[in-house]
Amino acid sequence: MASPTIVETYFSMDTSRPTSQKFPVKENPGEENPKSEYRTRKTRNPKSEIRMSKSETNSNHQSKQNHEWRPIDATLLSNSFRISEICFGFRISDFEFSASGFRIFLRYKSTLVKRIATATILIIASALLLLPEVHARVPTTPTKADIAYVENGHARHVLDIYAPPNAKNLPVAFWIHGGGWQAGDKRDVELKPQWFMDKGFVFVSTNYRLLPEVDMGTLIRDVAKSFGWVQKHIAEYGGDPARMLVGGHSAGAQLAAILCTDERYLKAEGVPFDVLIGCVPVDGDTYDVPAIIETAETRLRVHGLPPPKNGHRIKFGLTPENHKDLSAVTHIAKGKGIPPFFILHVADHPDTSAQAQRLGAVLTDAGISNKVFGAKNTNHNKLNDDLGLPDDPATIALSEFVAQTLRKGSASAYAR
Repeated sequence: MASPTIVETYFSMDTSRPTSQKFPVKENPGEENPKSEYRTRKTRNPKSEIRMSKSETNSNHQSKQNHEWRPIDATLLSNSFRISEICFGFRISDFEFSASGFRIFLRYKSTLVKRIATATILIIASALLLLPEVHARVPTTPTKADIAYVENGHARHVLDIYAPPNAKNLPVAFWIHGGGWQAGDKRDVELKPQWFMDKGFVFVSTNYRLLPEVDMGTLIRDVAKSFGWVQKHIAEYGGDPARMLVGGHSAGAQLAAILCTDERYLKAEGVPFDVLIGCVPVDGDTYDVPAIIETAETRLRVHGLPPPKNGHRIKFGLTPENHKDLSAVTHIAKGKGIPPFFILHVADHPDTSAQAQRLGAVLTDAGISNKVFGAKNTNHNKLNDDLGLPDDPATIALSEFVAQTLRKGSASAYAR
């Protein structure tokens, strides 16, 4: 975890002891700031400052023989508790939550009591600051888990459904997990189920068989079978089978994109393309498989390094024909009913950025609505995990896309 910026994390304490300590209060309290009700007194530690109200300053100055205000450095706990990350509008200064004007000044009669009390207060204050984020990341329990979408199928032919109470005819978000096509699980959804339910969706997360047990084509057909089952049965859980959004992260982004561009997979399951209302691929690097193979292998070759033993060339079937056929960009064309795309990527990652721009450009050339959003100050996993946080820029952009998609989806449903 990166060290947080320390903002006024020095706490004033009245020790009720003679002024013979290391940092005595000076006779001259310093200049008064006419715009503030506070005076500032500097100690010998240039990084610390003591802040007291005027009335407290005057009272303490008159009885300074019995009292001393000293700074207590809270930075020793800041890395563990992120106490001074200004997350929710609170600022701790002189034990003051400035947003509420609440101040606490404590008197101590022994060093031991001082240390125990200080540590306790810092821990409680830190817990209060972290509580909203911890609460926001509590996982949501599926309405129904481990539903088999293939009768007598593989152990990974299962999905989870998350439905709001009294759901009826709600749009559906169908999510595909990542993991390099070799790992991952439908439970790796973090905040997304609750976020989509709060937006008025039924949320579905699916598993599928993995490489190397099956090849890439079979893996994609597993995801299509899952989608087909959902389209046929989601009304039983309050979902609208005619309004379905597809999304996925990493490997799941490639699977979402191919499902929404190559109509053969859904057609085999009896699902028409016109049920798709949107596609949200998150930080994928394989929308154009030949391009990423050339990029990755060239990067290694020019440095005198061998190609990867289990890279994209092997995962996607060795032959150039397979690589092209398993690329979403190959299948984009006008008039197919391809839905609008919201393409999320990490802004400073060269591969996923290039692939996102490539996918967006091909969609634009075909006249298909799309938005490419590069998320800053994040990484491959954090971008996915933070989707659903209220102040997350990618989530805000996704919310706008979802709102537009629902408006268009409602209009299309009405037209049908």
